[in-house]
Amino acid sequence: MATLEIIDMTKVATSSAGFTFAAEDHAKVAEATQHFRAAEEALARATEVCAKFRARVGKPDPSGFLDCDLAGFKHLSEILARIAVPKGGLPALEDVQAAVTAVHENVEFWQKSVQALRGLPGHYPVNPTPKP
Repeated sequence: MATLEIIDMTKVATSSAGFTFAAEDHAKVAEATQHFRAAEEALARATEVCAKFRARVGKPDPSGFLDCDLAGFKHLSEILARIAVPKGGLPALEDVQAAVTAVHENVEFWQKSVQALRGLPGHYPVNPTPKP
């Protein structure tokens, strides 16, 4: 998203065919699209691994699913898939905002989960001993 932020929007024109960018911004748009595609592919793999893990484990154990938020991975992956194939060169602002919101919500969920599961087997102890 940072790459999209540095595009000079004063030099972008719209038409029925889509957006026209300044010559120096074509590479930035292509780079941003590449990053979104890579992120979408990584999240699609995470969703697949998470689904396989859940199927193998069977009964849900909250402490085992801390990093396996299947719904969160899938939702963000779907948003990034839309962003990675922009219409006319730029992703829809609504999709970019949805991605930022989804990332924020997922991080918040993981932080709350870590706090709730602290001290359970396989998680950090309540009062960790400092290392010298």
